[in-house]
Amino acid sequence: MSLIRFLGGSASSATLKCGDWTHPDPATAYTSNTEPAPPPEAARFTFAPFDPADDSAAGLFARVGRSPTGGDAELALLRALPDVGLNRYWLGAALEELKKNTEAEQILRRQQGRPDMPPETRPWLNLRLAELAAARDANSEARAFLEKCRAEAPQAGFQGRWDAVWTRVRPKAKETPPRGDGRAGDR
Repeated sequence: MSLIRFLGGSASSATLKCGDWTHPDPATAYTSNTEPAPPPEAARFTFAPFDPADDSAAGLFARVGRSPTGGDAELALLRALPDVGLNRYWLGAALEELKKNTEAEQILRRQQGRPDMPPETRPWLNLRLAELAAARDANSEARAFLEKCRAEAPQAGFQGRWDAVWTRVRPKAKETPPRGDGRAGDR
């Protein structure tokens, strides 16, 4: 933010002072249309600022959507990373974000069962594979991947994406065929 409005005026983000929410300071009071409420438990949040110079696989993935070249430069860097840790997972995720689904699915499928896959990443892997299966109308396959991560909600955004895929691939209620020859008395 380049400018933040305070009760007594405005301040540059460079001069913004942080305060303790339990003991509000008039110097850091802000204007709001909502009633004050205590913040949720701090354990629910993590702070990972975007660093444009981060050349890790996760950093390159984060740059794919912001790239002025459409993500091609970041994909090239992701492809050049060694096949260790989560590097290939992030490559597959970037390919999925760029709608290069065939290659994304091939790479992500190879990540299944890797012993170095962190447990918190497995639900995301299954969710991404479910999204890719749904995109090619393989609904039963997508449902199977969703079942693997049904009870998981590792980070913000997971449940919303899970619900979106489930809405698309959930089994439809089968129509019950009429008994007999279909006349009114047969029902």
